[in-house]
Amino acid sequence: MTKLEQTYEAIEMLKNLGLPVSSEQLEMIAELEENKIEKEIVGAVKKTIEQKTNSFTTAFKLEVYYDPEIGVSVNHVKKQPRQNTGKGTSRPRTHKLRVSFPDGTVIEEPRVSNTLARCIKKIGWCEVQDLNIRVSGMNLVVNELNPNPTYRRAQIEIDNGVYVNTGSNTDVKLEQLKRISNSLKLNLKIEKVPIN
Repeated sequence: MTKLEQTYEAIEMLKNLGLPVSSEQLEMIAELEENKIEKEIVGAVKKTIEQKTNSFTTAFKLEVYYDPEIGVSVNHVKKQPRQNTGKGTSRPRTHKLRVSFPDGTVIEEPRVSNTLARCIKKIGWCEVQDLNIRVSGMNLVVNELNPNPTYRRAQIEIDNGVYVNTGSNTDVKLEQLKRISNSLKLNLKIEKVPIN
């Protein structure tokens, strides 16, 4: 039995006994899972893709997303025309998210990242943090800025020293909000709407 499997078993035992699972234990699982992703899963996926594409002449990009409740989704990222903004090039935004709460509140920001952050702030970041939804190996809601500038740029502060990791595409954010709604029984209506 691997260390990761032993940790899963220990946490399951604590849950069955009605005992709390500490944040340190959750962090240990996240670290062990991150190591498994880097050492085993990435290599296995790379090998499979290489076997299937050894005669390809065109470059392409795939996005792989895994959620314990939803499973695995693999998307082909199609090339999109670039827009000249005067500050380099950027991919045009085609969709945004509209989130409707049972109390009548509707959150629909021009940027999907801001919609996600505002929703988490309204729901209560502690409850969302406890769900331990992972983004690039990190909790969706964290209490510190990431030392890596790439990840830090994707963090939005929603409370004093509390940040949402928004480094994912619109479809992933949509699934994250669905998971939050289902797990916390919020009955949110979450829509992906085109930008006019």
